[in-house]
Amino acid sequence: MSFENWYEDVQLLANWFAIRSPSAPLLLHGFEVGAVLAAKIFNEGKGDALLLWSAPTNANHVLCSNLSHWAAVEKLIESPENRRPASECIRQLEQDSFVEAYGYVLKLAGNNSDVVV
Repeated sequence: MSFENWYEDVQLLANWFAIRSPSAPLLLHGFEVGAVLAAKIFNEGKGDALLLWSAPTNANHVLCSNLSHWAAVEKLIESPENRRPASECIRQLEQDSFVEAYGYVLKLAGNNSDVVV
């Protein structure tokens, strides 16, 4: 699953709404990564209004924020020798490495706006 896959899902849904109810206005609403997706599709001319909550400048900012939360959780569930600070996880991502968090293997991809899951 990648950011591009999520974006394709948003495109399909927007097109479905346009076909199903062509006269109804389409309000795009997004929170965090969803805000990035909604803004991207709105900029392409889909939708009549846009509402963004906690919109990051790109998807990587959300990923880094979530890794900080994961590092805090990891402190509770991992033994001391297996704990990693968030800065280490973020450094790994910036060095084009994979990072495991929340049971997913994550990696930054593309132009620093994509997240590969």
